[in-house]
Amino acid sequence: MNARAALLQQGACVGAGMANPAPDDSVAKAGEEHRVKAIFVAGAMLIGSADISGAETVYRYAHGPSTMCDIHGAGTADFLRQVRASLHQAPASDRFDVFVADDGVTQWVFTKPSEKAYPAVACRWLGKDSQGHWIIKRKIRCEADRAACDRLADEFANLDDRLRRSLADKN
Repeated sequence: MNARAALLQQGACVGAGMANPAPDDSVAKAGEEHRVKAIFVAGAMLIGSADISGAETVYRYAHGPSTMCDIHGAGTADFLRQVRASLHQAPASDRFDVFVADDGVTQWVFTKPSEKAYPAVACRWLGKDSQGHWIIKRKIRCEADRAACDRLADEFANLDDRLRRSLADKN
């Protein structure tokens, strides 16, 4: 299976829960869910066709204003408010709220209050390195306990590295 097929399969799995909305969901909500699935699939196709050469994580244990993925926020709660208002929410997990941009390759992840690394936000996107190869980039802002933030940053870095290696093996 090539990288594109693997990511399309991953996108289909992510979207599987959206294909059958709950009976009380509105038609508009169902349409939005299908749009998020289409964005995931488009992003998966772009990532699947990319020569992913590495992963780069910028981690800040921070409080106060900062800028991530072209959005300026006073803190994690402010980023969540802005992202929720302008991007598409993907199916959430027990640990995170996930949002995806229209480009399909920019993803925002917010920890839920049950997480030790709460509040924290991460923005992941594809960029290019100095040789023109695609690279996975992630910025993390964490306002929780330093040790919990460090563990979250390590977890995200490991996920990004596994994705990069998986795509490199399939290209």
